[in-house]
Amino acid sequence: MLSLVNKQHFPQNIASKFSNILINKTYNSNGLGYIPWDFVTMLIFETLSSGFDITDKMLGVEVAVFMAIYMKEYLKVSEVINWQDSEIMKRAKQIASEYKTRMKIAKASFEWVRDEIFHSVDYQMNPVTWRASDVLKHKTGYCYAKSHLLAALLRANQIPTGFCYQRLSIDDNGAPYSLHGFNAIYLPKIGWYRVDARGNKEGVDAQFLPPQERLAFKIQFAEEADFQTILAEPLSIVIEALRSQVTWDEMLRNLPDISLESAKNKGLKVNLN
Repeated sequence: MLSLVNKQHFPQNIASKFSNILINKTYNSNGLGYIPWDFVTMLIFETLSSGFDITDKMLGVEVAVFMAIYMKEYLKVSEVINWQDSEIMKRAKQIASEYKTRMKIAKASFEWVRDEIFHSVDYQMNPVTWRASDVLKHKTGYCYAKSHLLAALLRANQIPTGFCYQRLSIDDNGAPYSLHGFNAIYLPKIGWYRVDARGNKEGVDAQFLPPQERLAFKIQFAEEADFQTILAEPLSIVIEALRSQVTWDEMLRNLPDISLESAKNKGLKVNLN
């Protein structure tokens, strides 16, 4: 059974819970919360058509139900990812009305945030935003804030979305370093797919080309890192930094950072180049 979990890239604690669910049937009818049945049905279909060697189809259903419980964390509404805001819902519905499949909705949402929300530094725009609805309202944000809005738009359309980070050189010349934020989207038949809606410019060409990953930045230095962990909520150090600054230039002088050792202690898996 654990081979199923490993192929889905579940964390160890999730793998353990998965085994308990299969053996002890510990979940109940209330376990799915607000997750719609069409999402669960989609997961069941994917599970049974994924090529896994599942002789008992009811086991496939249980895998899908478990995945729905697991994915619930990546659909949550919060103070930061406030996707139930009326303007976010309106924009999400507009995108969904034009693009009917999850893949196309995800691509359109990514490209809209990438191209229509202006990066605070590139355009020297205020204010410093952190809440998804404020990013939409002011049409600007740092990479972190743009990832918050993209997550909100996708979650509003019931597409699981998480948060990813890299540690990068601020001036492409070694120290000092800072965190860079982007997203991971759970796509049908693909799984988790990472995208970077930071905004393209000379030397930056982030695209939506699943299964090929095309992020904005590559790791260049030993003290840089590409953290592989997909978080259900943004890092608190990022939110604190955004909330503490008022103008784009103040934020640029106080970008959040985390050492590689501290990252490991926080459970962030480090992939060094």
